[in-house]
Amino acid sequence: MPVHDEVLRVERVGPLGVVVLIGRDGVRLRRRIEQLVPCHLPDIDPIVDPRLQRPASDYPCKVCGSPDDGPRMLLCDACGTGWHMLCLVPQLSAVPSGQWVCPKCVELRREAPEGPAPARPAPAAVLFPNTATRRRDKEAADLHGKRVLRVGYVGRGREKERVEYWGELMFRGPLERPRYSWLEWDGGAAESISLVEAKKMLADMEALRSPKRG
Repeated sequence: MPVHDEVLRVERVGPLGVVVLIGRDGVRLRRRIEQLVPCHLPDIDPIVDPRLQRPASDYPCKVCGSPDDGPRMLLCDACGTGWHMLCLVPQLSAVPSGQWVCPKCVELRREAPEGPAPARPAPAAVLFPNTATRRRDKEAADLHGKRVLRVGYVGRGREKERVEYWGELMFRGPLERPRYSWLEWDGGAAESISLVEAKKMLADMEALRSPKRG
């Protein structure tokens, strides 16, 4: 039988269908609504609140149109549509551990009318964080706007080709720790990533740029 997180209560349901749970040790957990067992759901009618509607198991992929290969189908946290991981650009080899937003929703947000340019986000004191937490908050904020690179390969055998995928880190704020940033792929999807993941991508990119010593 699957092992579920031990949860004391549901704190809130976010606008993207992500539920914030309070565990027995006081740690906040974020889970998608479809990952919860019925006893974790708030007393809200799914007909009234569409965030609580469980997705169908036969959603077609928005790229290829096939509902097959369900375990490798991602559901957008914003609109609930299905996308095969191998149909995305860049392709994904594993299900993102945080929130994931499809390319269409990312594009809609980019095309939305903009108001005054927002000031560069900065970390703020939240619930009296300790020195180490404040340092991580600032470090994550300093990565806002950084360009990152993911290298992938398409094809097989002699037809295999190296492909570069570029994206931009967008700081979400200290309340989103540990997944501080959105990683918005150029012309593609977006996913939430941690400070550790962001730093690793930047380090890998720097290693690719550095000349090899022979």
